[in-house]
Amino acid sequence: LTLPAHAETYFCAFASLLMAALIQFFITYTIALAAFWILEISTIVFIIYSFEYFLGGQMFPVDIMPAGIQATMKWLPFYYELFCPIAIFMERLRGAEMMQALAIQSGWVLFMWATARFMWKRGLGHYQAVGG
Repeated sequence: LTLPAHAETYFCAFASLLMAALIQFFITYTIALAAFWILEISTIVFIIYSFEYFLGGQMFPVDIMPAGIQATMKWLPFYYELFCPIAIFMERLRGAEMMQALAIQSGWVLFMWATARFMWKRGLGHYQAVGG
């Protein structure tokens, strides 16, 4: 493992890491908000975390997948939770490809934030306190 040669790589990798944390937070938060409607969410949590594990590059590198599957995986949020920040830091993603990845990752942050906000507002309307 060698450290990145360009200062831009450190900045972009750090930005990607922050966005990865936000994506992970908003996914987890959104799942937790499902408890407004569903009493038992542990199965949903297990399914989502399984997708994160397999599609995010934790089990095996995304690079070893066929090109068509890689292209599909790059449009899912799970790719941007782990594999993308590491690929940027290792300088596997550079130039226009890196900027495209950061733009897609930014889009996922905004989408997950909007989804969490929507579910929070809907959940508050559905919530009923019981007791004194």
